[in-house]
Amino acid sequence: MKIGDVVKYKSASKTTPSDWRSLLHNRIGIITKVCDNGARAIVSYPGLQYSPYDLLVRDLELISEA
Repeated sequence: MKIGDVVKYKSASKTTPSDWRSLLHNRIGIITKVCDNGARAIVSYPGLQYSPYDLLVRDLELISEA
């Protein structure tokens, strides 16, 4: 995944804190930064107060490429 990709958080993920899972469920976001050699991504979720979020790439589903 790369900057600008549109992603959806995988609701089945167990690696993200439970309060984030419910907040991010079915939300579409945009990757704004890729970290740790592609293992993590900073994802901006328009309309969420505490956006962006630092998430594991394995917890994201690619919706469309930049």
